[in-house]
Amino acid sequence: MPTILPDSWRARRCLLRLSLSVAWLALAASGCAESRKISPVPSPDVEPPPLLYKLEPGDEIEIKVLDARELDEKVIVRPDGKISVLLLDDVPAAGRTTDELAQDIAHGLAADYVNPTVTVTIRNFANLNVYVGGEVDRPGILRLEHRMTVGTAVISAGGLLDTGQPSNVIVVRDAGGHPLVYSVDLAGALAGKRPDLRLCAHDIVFVPKSKVAELNLFFDQYVRRVLPIDLAGTISYNYVSGARP
Repeated sequence: MPTILPDSWRARRCLLRLSLSVAWLALAASGCAESRKISPVPSPDVEPPPLLYKLEPGDEIEIKVLDARELDEKVIVRPDGKISVLLLDDVPAAGRTTDELAQDIAHGLAADYVNPTVTVTIRNFANLNVYVGGEVDRPGILRLEHRMTVGTAVISAGGLLDTGQPSNVIVVRDAGGHPLVYSVDLAGALAGKRPDLRLCAHDIVFVPKSKVAELNLFFDQYVRRVLPIDLAGTISYNYVSGARP
């Protein structure tokens, strides 16, 4: 004679089957989405060429004119993006490289000087920062230091959390109006086996969650909260402990 289960145990069994089915479908969908990727994010095996720096409001620059020392001066790019130059009206500077600005000033001075030679040098940068986010201890804005890389930026942000995925750190860079995205194997870089990426001003460094952390989050949201207390802990531990990052 078959054993008749109480209604509470029947409900638990149905709920457990439903939760595991939802988990399986989510993992299967994740695998399908992964297989549909057409072009993977490039890894910086060869470091991209540095982008030419473009002036920003607040930058301090020095202007020198050959054989015309009376025109030498230091100015700061105003909030409206322009600078005041002797003998000239306001000159647009923000968004220009130092060479482009020097050519503009030389063109303006040509009305009073014969073939003026102008040089523009940046003395102080107003906004040389990078942003580090994701699974780091102290996400936020960092001042871009000399030769800062993804590894040194992550360390400056307090290092990786246990939930971080060091083998696929994402860097987003503004390349003149369109983003460039790089994938950095930080674990390999710190071990000296993979190249690190030198950062540029305004780069965004993002450390994603590891697969174990994502799976644990899924179980917390969709499984643990719907299962009875005495089953939730066992199911999540047995399943997640067998997963690999």
